[in-house]
Amino acid sequence: MQPWKNSCHKPAPGAGDDSDPSSDNKQEIYLAQAREQRARLMDTPNGQKLMGLYNEHNEVYDEAFKNQALLRRHWKAEGATANMADDTHQAIKNNDVVNKKDKKYKNGLGYNANAFTQQLNVAVGTAMSESQF
Repeated sequence: MQPWKNSCHKPAPGAGDDSDPSSDNKQEIYLAQAREQRARLMDTPNGQKLMGLYNEHNEVYDEAFKNQALLRRHWKAEGATANMADDTHQAIKNNDVVNKKDKKYKNGLGYNANAFTQQLNVAVGTAMSESQF
């Protein structure tokens, strides 16, 4: 959701380290896995509802991340979002638990607390993207 070093038309990982040369490769791997999980979600009624809501608001999310520097900064969460993406990737890959209860990130929060905080960040960022807010 941020410009890549080599092109302003490609989104960078939400919390990726721009100096990490492997971040482009990681992003492609994570995106492929996310697409696979999205397809699996579409096989369940609740998953269909979830994806329907996401797709309904996707343009708003995109706009908020493009225009709200504060949202992008908070999204990184001191590296927690990138670490969560890696933890999610590894858990799915190894058929393991995604949000381990004892795991704490650099910002001192666990997986679910980080996810909730990011949900609030996105809600505020999307509201602030509205010109009549």
